[in-house]
Amino acid sequence: MLAETIAAHPPLVLRETLRVGRLALEGHAHQVFAELVPALYRLLGTQDFAERLAALREGRDPVYVGR
Repeated sequence: MLAETIAAHPPLVLRETLRVGRLALEGHAHQVFAELVPALYRLLGTQDFAERLAALREGRDPVYVGR
């Protein structure tokens, strides 16, 4: 089910995806592309990203906390 697939992703990723998606609707492609790399770097520094890496190493499902 689509809702379950979406809910399984980290909350911060979902927020950033929606934010950048809104930029795409409101602005120009240049604005969207200029925001993609900074958004990625913000997400790479989160606890949820570290949890994803740990879960992959340990062979388990990640538990995201939204930080």
